[in-house]
Amino acid sequence: YLRTFFSWCAEPGIEICEHSPMAGMKKPWNGEASRNRVFDDDEIAAIWKAADGESDHPRALIKLLLLTGKRKTALATMRRSEIDETGLWEPPQDLRRKRGNKRLHGIPLPTLARQIIGALPPLQESDFVFPGKKEGQHLVPGTNIQRSIQEASGVTDFFYHGLRHTMETRLAELRVPPHIRDIVLDHAPARGAGAGYDHHHYREEMAEALE
Repeated sequence: YLRTFFSWCAEPGIEICEHSPMAGMKKPWNGEASRNRVFDDDEIAAIWKAADGESDHPRALIKLLLLTGKRKTALATMRRSEIDETGLWEPPQDLRRKRGNKRLHGIPLPTLARQIIGALPPLQESDFVFPGKKEGQHLVPGTNIQRSIQEASGVTDFFYHGLRHTMETRLAELRVPPHIRDIVLDHAPARGAGAGYDHHHYREEMAEALE
């Protein structure tokens, strides 16, 4: 956490500090486990049903995480004004904060995702699809919601990022090409130099994959 924070502080345009004090510092342990959990069909169904026990906006957020594979914070900050009449969600880009492998691509929302958003009661004072408890803030997908889903679903090791592993794996099983999966999941396409020459938006391909 400190490495991520201080790296951001030292970024050009932010420059709260000149260099990260964490640079070159090794972790005090080497036993950090990789979280590569993929949920099976029964677990996906249980998580979906558990979401039905939540209030309107947490319920919709969990289901859209399942349907889009987006990072929880990126999805939680979704605004209605960012979704056009065709269902294309195009979040604004903050180039200062998109480093390395973390990006945020617009995606054509699948039909079920659009239906879920459309059924949410809009709040006149908020443009957020998932408004928070305080005015002007968005919903924070924290440990309270996570624990509630764990208890209700019986998937005791449910965690948000596992939904991204699941999306990636299931799209691969459906033979969706790697570069389409990368765009859907906001990863830098692993295509070498060719990626820089490709300016196609792949919206039809993403729409087919997500449906």
